[in-house]
Amino acid sequence: FIVTATFGQQVRLDQGPVKVTLLNLSGAYEIPMGDMADRFDSNVGVKVGVYHKLNTNWLFGVDGGFILGNSVDLEDVLDPILTEEGTIIGNNGFPVEWFALERGFHLSAKVGKLFPMFGPNENSGLVVMAGPYFLQHKIKYDIVDGSTNVLQTETVKNFDQLTNGVGANEFIGYLNQSNNGRVNFMVGIDFAQAFTQNRRSYNANVDGPNEESRVDMLIGFKAGWIIPLYGNTGKDIEF
Repeated sequence: FIVTATFGQQVRLDQGPVKVTLLNLSGAYEIPMGDMADRFDSNVGVKVGVYHKLNTNWLFGVDGGFILGNSVDLEDVLDPILTEEGTIIGNNGFPVEWFALERGFHLSAKVGKLFPMFGPNENSGLVVMAGPYFLQHKIKYDIVDGSTNVLQTETVKNFDQLTNGVGANEFIGYLNQSNNGRVNFMVGIDFAQAFTQNRRSYNANVDGPNEESRVDMLIGFKAGWIIPLYGNTGKDIEF
């Protein structure tokens, strides 16, 4: 889809940098590093961002996204409820079928600049941004067959390893705004580093809190559409 919203007089991107608000919807593929790599494999995500570009090509804004992964290394997380065969006994006395998922989200505020070294106009080019970052992730258990109070009630918090913390996020990529307003997108690489800690007061695998400090990192490729909003008077929306 292509949506261009223009508020005010006709905008000519080929006549120099212009002030614009950029709405960004992206998909992402991310690879964990640091302590995060010991627990999770790669994930996919959905990201939303709002950035304001000045006519000096400085940018500032906020973005965030959801982390969706299906490969989890449980290590000893479920040891207190696993049988010798590695199964979980359900409420009816029979093993349940289950699998573990990665779920989480992140938020970031960013400041940066666009360098129009290449592209169709001076509103396109290399984008570099950085800012503070919040990361949270946990293990989600899906019961496929059977039922178990241990993983389907409040006690699941004893096994989900809820972890969060703050750090920094950097982005380098390419922003394209075509002269006719029909091809607007941003692609690039995200880097994130967060100093995190388990936030549960009780974890079954250690029979208490886990106060170990962690360094969780992500590197990801993201690509998505941009919806630019120009000016502040009048109204002309083109689909």
